[in-house]
Amino acid sequence: LAALSRLSYLQQLAGETGQAILTMQSARQAGAATPGAAGAVSTFLGDLRLGQGDLDRADAAYREALERSPALVLAELGRASVLELRGRRAEAIEALSTLTARFPLPAAVALLSDLQALEGRAGDAELNEEVARAAFGSVVSAGGVVDLERALFEADRGDPALAVSLATAAHEARRTVFTADARAWALTRAGRAAEAVPFAEESLRLGTRDATLRFHAATTFAEAGNADRAR
Repeated sequence: LAALSRLSYLQQLAGETGQAILTMQSARQAGAATPGAAGAVSTFLGDLRLGQGDLDRADAAYREALERSPALVLAELGRASVLELRGRRAEAIEALSTLTARFPLPAAVALLSDLQALEGRAGDAELNEEVARAAFGSVVSAGGVVDLERALFEADRGDPALAVSLATAAHEARRTVFTADARAWALTRAGRAAEAVPFAEESLRLGTRDATLRFHAATTFAEAGNADRAR
């Protein structure tokens, strides 16, 4: 299971999403006898399906994950994302409110804040931004490293200078396409798109078919004056 899961991740990074899905299905079969492992792998499979825009199969994978391992936080987050993408925002907000009341996962709290803002609930959205910051702080206090996640959060919602500092630390510690993306995005949001271009290019170096990476890179190229590359 471990080998197949890692192989799937490498295939995903290389832009081979279809093969990554097949490999992750094999990983799920390999872990079928262990409910916790099977639930985790089904969640990863759901994430791959979601990245392809296949909402029905993503939802089925998340449901299977929760059947195998009830209250699996990342599977619940995935299901809430599917609800939002299906236009069922009120249900997504309700699901995320229930989830974050039980476990304030920063990604879930941040998504809840975004959806509340879209609904015009500015006060609730601002409150949950602060809850997300506190959740990040708890992870750090417990010895966790979340520079990458915090950098993206602050780039979108908070202090661009802090985002650049966090993203730089994350990228210098681990040279991955995702830390390169975070560094490029933080610099772009701080008004330094020209400096961000090399990192945006680095984030695309493997051909990873990830919507967020592509959107961030496109924005960086556009703001740096390269409309053709952005397109």
